[in-house]
Amino acid sequence: MMKHYRKALVSLYSRVHELEAARVEKRRLALEIQEELLLRIVRAEGGIRKVRELSHQIKIENFLPTLSSISGSHYRLMLLNGWL
Repeated sequence: MMKHYRKALVSLYSRVHELEAARVEKRRLALEIQEELLLRIVRAEGGIRKVRELSHQIKIENFLPTLSSISGSHYRLMLLNGWL
């Protein structure tokens, strides 16, 4: 997995070192680095959210009986409790 992100990480690492050399003069570079990190965090959180939703759906499919075998009142109760 590190191989997949190596190029981006090396680029970011070199930009941070460039920033350390001249912090005051390169304020714009600091903002660019901050923006890139925020974008990567947002993408990672989105991926985590998708995996959690998929995991939740798989658990539901494996744990609960088929919907045709559930009575209407039980189905409504499951919906209200957030089980579906």
